[in-house]
Amino acid sequence: MVTTRPALLIFVLIFGLGHPQNTARDTAVEQMRQVAAAVKACPEETTSQTEYAIFHIGPPTNLEWDVQESKTVRAPFQGIVTFSLPERIEESGKAKHSKKLHDQYMDATMIRLAYPKSMYYQYEFDLGNNNVELVKMIVIDTKTKESKPAIRDGHCWQKAARGQ
Repeated sequence: MVTTRPALLIFVLIFGLGHPQNTARDTAVEQMRQVAAAVKACPEETTSQTEYAIFHIGPPTNLEWDVQESKTVRAPFQGIVTFSLPERIEESGKAKHSKKLHDQYMDATMIRLAYPKSMYYQYEFDLGNNNVELVKMIVIDTKTKESKPAIRDGHCWQKAARGQ
């Protein structure tokens, strides 16, 4: 079958070229994909150090993200990123050569094992008009489902969420 140019032109005008337009939802999804990738790329960080131990947190694990239509007029879409932050205690060099400091390290380790933190972090964003705005950072207890504001401590995952 041979098509004429006018028939082909009408087909293209009616049905397009097969390349869908980039919708506002597509833009919001790409914005959240970039935020999630930046958070996930964060390394483990040292939170504190004592004579007997070095305390580490991260990197983010169990990271999930989603985009949904917003229920507010602030932005057309809302993005959510959730993740866990593992914690680790490393024995200091001094504690490896001192029974007293080694015992303090063991006490700290046992306390963490006896009372593990069971929580995850949830960051919420307003998306739209090419803007990503972090509007809420909360920590949720996995056992009680209670939430509280996350402390703004300047870790990589917070900076990534703020686009810094």
